[in-house]
Amino acid sequence: WPHRHAKWDLELGASWTDTENSEEFVEWGRDYWDSILPYTAATFYTNEIMDENQDEITANYLSNHKRLLEVKNTYDPKNLFRLNANIRPEA
Repeated sequence: WPHRHAKWDLELGASWTDTENSEEFVEWGRDYWDSILPYTAATFYTNEIMDENQDEITANYLSNHKRLLEVKNTYDPKNLFRLNANIRPEA
């Protein structure tokens, strides 16, 4: 795990029942996260992955990404195991 040096693991959790305003609540969460990001290593624990895009996932694996991509290309080239902290195989 490339983030062993981190002193803290921050996680934002929220829930609501008012689905009419879901976009507003999700935006609040993203705005909050963006406000604390400058005080972090700007990385995340892969088990807490949500809707990060592939570029963020790639960056998060740091120096391990190249090796993990080779493993993915070898053993899961069709991306069967994708409901996880997914590394997409090269097409």
